[in-house]
Amino acid sequence: ILRLIVFTQRERQSPNSPTVEDASTDDIEDARQERAAALLDRLCLALGLLTNLVQVAEEVKDLIFYIGTYRSITVESLPQPSLVALDPSCTGTHKCTFTCRCASPVPALSCLAQVYSQQRASNNDLDSVVQGHMAILLGLLMQRRPRNQTAILEALPGQSRRKKLQELIDT
Repeated sequence: ILRLIVFTQRERQSPNSPTVEDASTDDIEDARQERAAALLDRLCLALGLLTNLVQVAEEVKDLIFYIGTYRSITVESLPQPSLVALDPSCTGTHKCTFTCRCASPVPALSCLAQVYSQQRASNNDLDSVVQGHMAILLGLLMQRRPRNQTAILEALPGQSRRKKLQELIDT
């Protein structure tokens, strides 16, 4: 789910370039709008699924904290080997099918904070929906989990913990 969120966010930020040589400008614009709508739907569904998991199973908050937090965790100690690390710039190549093997893995909470920050920087009107959903998800992940709160707030841009928390609340 986390990989889907990160990949979809990156796809949404990439230049929309469906082109067909014989297509009219209107057709190309329609294709871009359809692609943007499909990516927004995918992102919202993935965020909704993760939010529901966090709401109904408290242990998910702890599991998400550990995803990518410690590189020294052995595969045997994890419920699934694919949970070792996550790189926000991973392109999902064949070598990363089961486990991200990219050079710069970061904790899952940092990835989610990064997606939220990218959403905050967006001028797209529809992104306000995603921003609000991300703020709720991050708030739920921090609820009764001081180490999650520390990890998320450290990953968010800003000057102080208080201002970062206020920004999440205001969203």
